[in-house]
Amino acid sequence: DYQNALNRVVPAGNQDDIPGYITGLSGNDLQEFADRLYKEIRSEGIPAYGTAGASQGEADLGGTPPGYILIGQTAAAAGEIYSTVMLDTTYDDETVYVTPKTETPTVEKKVLEKNDSSGGEGIWQDAADYDAGDTVSFRISAVLPGNIRSYEKYTVRLHDNLSSAFTYSNDAVIYSVNNGEKKNVTDVFSIQKDGTNLTFSCDNILLNENLSSADSLVVEYSAVLSDAAVQGNTGNPNTVYMEYSRNPHGDETGQTPADKVTVFTYQVKISKVDEQQ
Repeated sequence: DYQNALNRVVPAGNQDDIPGYITGLSGNDLQEFADRLYKEIRSEGIPAYGTAGASQGEADLGGTPPGYILIGQTAAAAGEIYSTVMLDTTYDDETVYVTPKTETPTVEKKVLEKNDSSGGEGIWQDAADYDAGDTVSFRISAVLPGNIRSYEKYTVRLHDNLSSAFTYSNDAVIYSVNNGEKKNVTDVFSIQKDGTNLTFSCDNILLNENLSSADSLVVEYSAVLSDAAVQGNTGNPNTVYMEYSRNPHGDETGQTPADKVTVFTYQVKISKVDEQQ
């Protein structure tokens, strides 16, 4: 029952005054308590006090008895991110309105535009000009949600597609980034190549200390542009999208919209002019 679940979550020294213990929690500690309690309640198979449908992102739980109320989302539309568990207080016959707490990851891809005349480091942007035979550098940046520690498991898969004009250089390096500090986590990821499709995946980033505390991921790699490149304004597009966990207590995944960069190459015609003309 609920008491067994609480006893497994609340420290032994605080079990004589569980309301007081909960009142003293805040921030990440309160969220961690709610997550652990919800997991224990589910493992006990305890039925919910009540359920409510959602309308425009809010759920009306109706009149509830006074006390603490633990709120977990058990269903979501296809592709929709589940809310993290919420802990609230209620009073006599109060109607509780709940707005789901969700955070959505994002991903973008950039290509390095080099200035051949200046020889500088170049600029990461959405398009670049290169010649056939050049090695082109790409960067994928994925911003992670701030609530991944509320997940029992958090999966990340970056699905990258190079145009057929490119040959991957097998040199990808993957970094976790936390407040600007980068750590090499390439060994934690599986890198799969299928033709011009690359997949950088980790089944559970929470198992790695650098990744579980990261606010973003960065993948850097290069590819060689071949003579088969499309010339002119059409260019050679390259895309990426991110597949990610969308349920803190399940295996469902969602995906971001695809982001695109384009590499252009042009044919240069050189005409020889007779000096006597």
